[in-house]
Amino acid sequence: MQDEKKLIGVTLPTIEVRFENLTVKATCYVGNRAIPTLTNTARNIADRVLGFLGIGLSKRRKLAILSDVSGMIKPSR
Repeated sequence: MQDEKKLIGVTLPTIEVRFENLTVKATCYVGNRAIPTLTNTARNIADRVLGFLGIGLSKRRKLAILSDVSGMIKPSR
C-alpha cells in the first residue's frame, strides 16, 4: 500500500496525539448489579427512569479508570 501512495505522489498527513494529566472516571453499579445479565439490564433501565424522578434505589460508585496519565501516541500505532 505504501508503494501505491508513492506512485501517485500523494503523501497522507500523519497526526501525533499527546495527552497530559488525563483522568477517566465512570459511575458503575456495585455487587450483583454489575454483572451484565438481562435481568440486571432491565433493572438498570428502570433505575435510570426512577433516577430522573429523583428516586435512587441502587448503589453506584465512581470508579477511576485512568488517573493523571500523560503520554503520546505516535503515527501508525
